[in-house]
Amino acid sequence: MIKIIFIFLMYIQVVFAKYIPITQTVGTSGYHFNFTTSYFQSTSLLNIDGSPSSFENEESYQSANMSAYLSYGLTKQMEVFASANGRYNRSTVYQNSSAQSFTKIGLESSSAGFRLASKREHFIQYILEGEYKKRFFTNANYDPLDPVEEIVLGDDGDGYRLSVGLSYMTDSDNYFDFMANYRKEARNLSNEVLFDTKFVFAWKKFALLFGMEYLFSLNQDAYTNDPANKPNISSGSTNLYNSINRSYTHPYLGMNFGMGKTWHMQTRVGSTIAGQSTDAGIRGIISLVKWMSVNKEFAGKNNFFKQYEIEGVVSKISKSNNVAIIDKGIKDGLGKGKRVDFYFFDFVGGEELIAEGIVIKSSYEKSMVKVIKKYSKRRIKDGTTIRSGLIRE
Repeated sequence: MIKIIFIFLMYIQVVFAKYIPITQTVGTSGYHFNFTTSYFQSTSLLNIDGSPSSFENEESYQSANMSAYLSYGLTKQMEVFASANGRYNRSTVYQNSSAQSFTKIGLESSSAGFRLASKREHFIQYILEGEYKKRFFTNANYDPLDPVEEIVLGDDGDGYRLSVGLSYMTDSDNYFDFMANYRKEARNLSNEVLFDTKFVFAWKKFALLFGMEYLFSLNQDAYTNDPANKPNISSGSTNLYNSINRSYTHPYLGMNFGMGKTWHMQTRVGSTIAGQSTDAGIRGIISLVKWMSVNKEFAGKNNFFKQYEIEGVVSKISKSNNVAIIDKGIKDGLGKGKRVDFYFFDFVGGEELIAEGIVIKSSYEKSMVKVIKKYSKRRIKDGTTIRSGLIRE
């Protein structure tokens, strides 16, 4: 199934694609919609001491999750969000000398929270997030000597999360992202910290990312020293729920595909390769994302300028980043003394005016432009868009 999905994605007619860094906010009155579905297949059980146990007698466990997420920008740097999360669990257990399958489906939780980002300075941006999660079910205690009659949807009880993160953008618009999440996931689980680190290589038509999740338990489970007496729940053939000080290591690979200026698709495949009191297994994730950023500050600046008559690109930039060669010249109506504006185009933010220059030398097909004013920390480079149409006296 996963192979079919990826083959389909490779043939999508992509128009524009950029990775959305974890620190990016939508801006005032902007919004971000995200519909995500994920699938997890357990391959083995990881015990409290980290040792693996294989499934026996046709036992198995699978889980699918679906979530709808919506955020709204209150200010340029702050947004609020809400989500609803559904889950489908299926487990085959061996009892009464035969394999029996059980399923559970329902609304797992809803959540609400905030995101507060810093301004991006010297290619680095920081973010603070908070989230409260409400669950809509409770689990009854289960005697493991009784036959399984149903399985649970997950761990019950409300949870919360407080996260800090940073994103570093390179000169070539690639990214390093890091997020640390302090969280209480459910009623009977220890507090824990989830670290998520990824490296992203972004091109015009897609982005490729390599990442690692590492879950670290704070060892606060009430039954840390007496695991045999922790009350059981009917989870089926899995250690994902009702764990004791769980931890895991989960590397993953992902790709993003653009489907226009506001829509794109995110895909990710990873494997839990080590851990304690959890399951080893493979997880696949697909997200359909709409990102609508409204940058009113830029709109004001842009409306101030006259309408542009000429558009081109930078073909060469000096090492000092203050003189550029562009692909427009006298034949295009671009002569000495004409003003040129430099723009950075970004999938998550539309376009940004980054600098202003003036033509100091012009030939038939190209011109030399001196940068006289900068509006952004972004650097001018080969391929940067230029626009002109305002003649200086």
